[in-house]
Amino acid sequence: MSRENMLTKNVGTWDRIIRFSVGVLIVVAVPLWVRSPWWLAILGAFGGGQIITAINGY
Repeated sequence: MSRENMLTKNVGTWDRIIRFSVGVLIVVAVPLWVRSPWWLAILGAFGGGQIITAINGY
């Protein structure tokens, strides 16, 4: 694979910590207040995306 096609990590250590914390907070806290299944799905996906980004760093 050529160097042009490779992704570079652009998430620093503090950014990863903040993203993971916010993602967990969203995934855990949203079901306590949101009763609409659509908002629950949207915010759950957003929180999950934050967690995945924090874990793999891309």
